[in-house]
Amino acid sequence: MKSVFSKLKDKTLKDNMSNIVYSIPCTNCNLQYIGHSSRRLKDRITSHKSDARRYPDRCSLSMHVHENDHQMNYTDAKVLAVENNYFKRLFLEMAFISETDLTINKKSDISHLSEIYSHLLHLDKEFNTNKLHRNTMVSDEYE
Repeated sequence: MKSVFSKLKDKTLKDNMSNIVYSIPCTNCNLQYIGHSSRRLKDRITSHKSDARRYPDRCSLSMHVHENDHQMNYTDAKVLAVENNYFKRLFLEMAFISETDLTINKKSDISHLSEIYSHLLHLDKEFNTNKLHRNTMVSDEYE
């Protein structure tokens, strides 16, 4: 019995995850906000909701909500990565912002991402896009 039950483990709900890089989509357009936090996702979302109401200039999410009269879809927030180290988490946030075309984030959010890393991320994105395109073409031939 012990071997059966020892493998059962509660997964941490995304709302209770901390030390994360996350994305929050906009309900009214195709843009998304990417951020990082050491706090639990649900606590960070509560702060975003408050900031969007009270401080329209605090971050790009709040500015997007106020300037465009849009709403964020907090329910569909996603955890993109988990990283305990602050600097690694910050790098991951910048990397996700850099590789995401439809983002609310300002370009200044990735200003500390070195040109070399930016170039490597760009090459990786191109490689993955081309790989996907090639795989799609191959699979189309066999249909």
